[in-house]
Amino acid sequence: MAVIDYKGLLVILDGVGDRSIRELGGRTPLEAAATPNLDQLVQQGLCGMIDPLLPGVPVGTHTGTALLLGLSPADALRLSRGPVEAAGIGLPVEPGDVLLRCNFATLEAQGSGYRILDRRAGRIREGTAELAQALDGIPLGHGISAVVRPATQHRAVLRLHGAEVSDAISDTDPGGGFETMGLLESVALKPRDAVAGVTAQALNRFSHEVFQRLSNHPVNRERAAQGLPPANGILCRSPGRAEHLRCLLQHLGLTASTIAGETTVIGLSKLFGFGIVERPAFTALPDTDVQAKVDLALA
Repeated sequence: MAVIDYKGLLVILDGVGDRSIRELGGRTPLEAAATPNLDQLVQQGLCGMIDPLLPGVPVGTHTGTALLLGLSPADALRLSRGPVEAAGIGLPVEPGDVLLRCNFATLEAQGSGYRILDRRAGRIREGTAELAQALDGIPLGHGISAVVRPATQHRAVLRLHGAEVSDAISDTDPGGGFETMGLLESVALKPRDAVAGVTAQALNRFSHEVFQRLSNHPVNRERAAQGLPPANGILCRSPGRAEHLRCLLQHLGLTASTIAGETTVIGLSKLFGFGIVERPAFTALPDTDVQAKVDLALA
């Protein structure tokens, strides 16, 4: 009996739907774009709309991509982005470490807190390695230390290491659309959780120390000279611990490889045990080398 070698290709255009823009007459970029190839695929195939997680609930890159790659909805609901980003950049992790997904941001001191002027510091692309290095090893009290590593563009990963740290803490990032709340104070999710309380205090101390260290950093002085927003703060969210993920493809005994340049997608692929194909030209930005991705997929 002949063995049939089935192959499949999944193309994910993360965020292509986007939001309506005034300059485009209230249309989204996808509505305004010329899309003859997508139109042909729809005409010759099947088209539908799904809620990948729950009806009406928008999903982030890590949750949405994980579901498309075969993670169960139950596991996706509790999936933290910190460990995914850490896997994506190959950050060494020890048992018990807490990992957070971060943004370099532009902050302004306001009383005892900070205003958020730009959650992504102008989508900074250069100099983040130098900024992260200035934050490495910050002592945060109670034997807790911080390790910071840059990820894609304005993104970074924070690793909290100590004898006892907890991921049951709240974010310091209020999220897109809620910048007026300013940099949030992290708190324990359960008031009587002493370890989480100490960890939240350490994260808050980290936030203040970041502003002090980065406000006059050479990278930010150069950005100011160029009229660019300084990356003088870090917003943290989605804390979690490293764990092994299992998806439907593994359950079915199928092999998979991912062609990508975004560290979140790469992190998920590593946690799933997929092969990874990366290139410097894969930037996860509009200037990414799409043709090279197509050529590699065909190969």
